[in-house]
Amino acid sequence: MSILAQPAPGLAGQRFRVGAAIDPKSDGNRHAIGLRGTGMSFERRDRALRIGLLIRAARKRKGWSQYRLNLRLRELGEAYGFGSATYDSIKVEISRWENGHRIPDQRSRRLLALALGVRAEDLGLPLDPLDDWPT
Repeated sequence: MSILAQPAPGLAGQRFRVGAAIDPKSDGNRHAIGLRGTGMSFERRDRALRIGLLIRAARKRKGWSQYRLNLRLRELGEAYGFGSATYDSIKVEISRWENGHRIPDQRSRRLLALALGVRAEDLGLPLDPLDDWPT
């Protein structure tokens, strides 16, 4: 599910994602300089968007708001001895994950899966088997 914009004049018939930038010195391919402002390649951005949609869908299936997910992530973080991130920092991360601006790290993947009652793989988030997750 990509957000698409109208192409610039002279590029009729081509479709580009909002925020995609074309290098004026290139042949017009959208992969020329990646996504403006994200620091991500198109492939990584597409993956991040898919993961974000899966996280949002899992959250909504539970009937939870981002606020409720935030509270649950804080509870789990404290229970597993990861300390307590602030409400605001978790709020920003949830938004970044769901909007495809960031992919959760290993610890966050496990906490998200626990909070949402799904496997991390169901969210498109493979786990590192060598990760030292507390038991």
